[in-house]
Amino acid sequence: MQLMSNTKRNIFTYFIIIVSSITLLGVAYLYFSSNRYYISNSGDDQSYKIDRWTGKTWLLINGRQINIDDPEEDEVKTDSETAINLAKSSYDLPNTDVLYNMDNDYAIRSLLGGLKGDLNIIGWSSRKITEQTYLVRYQYQHNGKVNSFNFDINLSESIVRYVNNDPYLLNKYQQYIPEYSSLRYLYDELKNQNVTGLPDFEIFQTQLVEDLDRRKEVFERIKDTYYFIPTEFESFNELYFPD
Repeated sequence: MQLMSNTKRNIFTYFIIIVSSITLLGVAYLYFSSNRYYISNSGDDQSYKIDRWTGKTWLLINGRQINIDDPEEDEVKTDSETAINLAKSSYDLPNTDVLYNMDNDYAIRSLLGGLKGDLNIIGWSSRKITEQTYLVRYQYQHNGKVNSFNFDINLSESIVRYVNNDPYLLNKYQQYIPEYSSLRYLYDELKNQNVTGLPDFEIFQTQLVEDLDRRKEVFERIKDTYYFIPTEFESFNELYFPD
């Protein structure tokens, strides 16, 4: 009995030691983590955030943190985040019974929430095109097929344009949006307008790409009916069948 009592006492003692050690380590981690960074005010009336662990330093200016060792890194990151936030908060997706007066971020999540089957979210990303222009994309995979919502962002003027329903922008960004094209947009619009006799898109694409006469026939049928169709065949051809 005495042996069992001593064993229990030892186990309890070890348990207390282990718990105490873990607690002390946790407190120490929180202390050092919370004191990892400090603010230093220099003689030139500028403030710096300094990492005690690595020595990395940021200049604090106008609510931003600029890495003084590599300022371009933070500038690119800031512009990229700004572009994505502009795309999220703008109202560019066409209004429907389901999507009415919703910002793009909420509208996209509402659309995806109604999908059936396998859904894999890729999410938001941005690509710098020029100094003030970004292509922002929201990608997802539905039943094995990649789809995307795409936005043309002008940072200097905070202008957002929805790429998916603009064949000119689709042509501009075709190399970055392989899953969607101006011809796909044309097909989707015709389908939405209940045009009769439309085959599957792959057949439709093959017919129009390979057969100029078939292309002219389609143009003549729709040129005076749909607002998004150029009035001249040459313009139609350049827009939907770029080289």
